[in-house]
Amino acid sequence: MTILQAVLLPFMGFNLLYPPVIETGFVAPKKAEIAPVHRVYAINDEGFNPCSCISYLKYKSGIDQETGVGNAWDIKPNIITPVFGAWVLTYEGDGHASYLINWSDNHYTVEDYNFLNCAKSVRTLDRSSPVIKGLFMPGPKLSASR
Repeated sequence: MTILQAVLLPFMGFNLLYPPVIETGFVAPKKAEIAPVHRVYAINDEGFNPCSCISYLKYKSGIDQETGVGNAWDIKPNIITPVFGAWVLTYEGDGHASYLINWSDNHYTVEDYNFLNCAKSVRTLDRSSPVIKGLFMPGPKLSASR
């Protein structure tokens, strides 16, 4: 097939990706339709989505799953001094957030979901690491919804 034929065939009623029915009875597959995805919450017994770091943090912080807080990359740090239960925001992946469970002068120990694909992890992060965006503490308006 020449380049000219490849360019002109679609305009002549032929689609190279989905050819028409041919004499053998073969029927070209239809393009798949993707149904809209609605919010999925509480897909585990504990009441949060283990494939979402933010869903886990809402669960740990006593925030209703329906309360919107945005994605990890949208959340702005709002505290400087570490406190138990603060969210450690990082630049990992497209943005990630973890639950602060311990700290020292040099390290944060965090607990999170979905750093490892849909699984829980406990990690130690160097406080001076450039991957750390900052700390966030949810306010009473968020926590009161549960």
